[in-house]
Amino acid sequence: MKNAKRARDNNVKLLWKKKTSGAEKRLEADGIFNQETEAEEKKLNASVQAAKEKADAKSANNPNKAEAANAESVVSKSAENAAEAADIAKAADDKAEAEKAENAEKSEATEKTEAAEAISAPAESEEKPEVEKTASAENAEKTEASVPEAERKAEAEKAKPKADAKKQKDTDTEKHGGRMIKLVNWAVMIVLIMAACFGVYTEFDKVMLDNDTYSESFYVVQSDKISERVRTVLITDLHLKEYGKDNSELLASLKELEPDFITVVGDMFLYGSNTYEPMYELLESMVDIAPVYFALGNHEISEYLNGHREILTRISGTGAVLLNNSTVDVTVKGNLLSIGGLSEHADGIKRYAPDFMEDFTAHKGFKLLLTHYPINFMGYVEYADADLALAGHEHGGIIRLPFAGALISADQGLLPDLTEGMTYPGSYPLIISRGMGDSSSVPRINNQPELVIVDITPNKLEFSY
Repeated sequence: MKNAKRARDNNVKLLWKKKTSGAEKRLEADGIFNQETEAEEKKLNASVQAAKEKADAKSANNPNKAEAANAESVVSKSAENAAEAADIAKAADDKAEAEKAENAEKSEATEKTEAAEAISAPAESEEKPEVEKTASAENAEKTEASVPEAERKAEAEKAKPKADAKKQKDTDTEKHGGRMIKLVNWAVMIVLIMAACFGVYTEFDKVMLDNDTYSESFYVVQSDKISERVRTVLITDLHLKEYGKDNSELLASLKELEPDFITVVGDMFLYGSNTYEPMYELLESMVDIAPVYFALGNHEISEYLNGHREILTRISGTGAVLLNNSTVDVTVKGNLLSIGGLSEHADGIKRYAPDFMEDFTAHKGFKLLLTHYPINFMGYVEYADADLALAGHEHGGIIRLPFAGALISADQGLLPDLTEGMTYPGSYPLIISRGMGDSSSVPRINNQPELVIVDITPNKLEFSY
């Protein structure tokens, strides 16, 4: 408060000093102007007086009227000049008075402004110490804070190498951990891939390359000529292959299936083999299970034509019924069956089998046609008078493509149609077996060996497996 009062007194003194000096300056200026005016008037009066005296002197010395008139004119002109000088002086006085009044107004306005500033100055002076105090406090705080901040910077500079080293260590640890995770992921992925490959290989080997087991395929054929169900098991293209010792597994399946008779459509032998004894023994065992009807295939015919004449007599010697372009009538469960065996290939049917076809169609029973070659039903015997035909030879196309079927056939070429299953190439059904063995170095792929079971039933009988 003392500081504020002192500042207010100083402001008042300063204002008074400013006012005094201003007034003095104005008085001084007015005095100088008045002095100059008086001097000019005196000078003018003196010149007028001198001119008058000169004129009087001339008129006294020269009685001539002209000169007197000239003297009077001079006096008159001096008088006029004096009047003009008086007017000029008066105008100067008026101008001075106007300027004086204007200066007085300006001085008054300035005084008012200064007075207002003097009144507001104490308030500002009262606030200024507080502001200065706050600024000082802030500067002090900044000064105090600057010392710890400098220390912190110094400590930070010292700790920076350690922090960088720790950061690098963490980065290295993270990279190492990342590499380990990647390695573990890769290892797991490799193991899964290997397991998948093993599973695929196992499944592939089991399904795609499994030629050591066979599947069982069941078919039903209905006919008005059948009064009671008859079952036959079809075996073809075994090519001396054995399932179990002495074909024990195959014989066990035959016993379990309980066929009424067994049909064979050729290629039980393998061309060029040294012995056929295992096949003869198998036929004998099959006959013990059910009657066997045997139609020749191309391998039996080739062996026969190449000097092994005993094949036909040995087949008949096992108890099997050999059907070499011949037909037999048999009764099975009260049903008359006419079973015929066509030995010829398609290109020899017209030449060697016209009598057989005529004889076969003349029979009155359920006509079952056994022939090795499916191609025989592509323009030759598909419209013969028959009720059912069984065939083999194609080995299912050897390689079977998913969704496409057989890849190749020796008789039918690429993507053959007649290689497996039941089809209707003509007026009656044809069932083709994929066979049970191999005759070449090309392995079966996606083509498991097959044992075919056919149930021949009456039309009215609803039958399911």
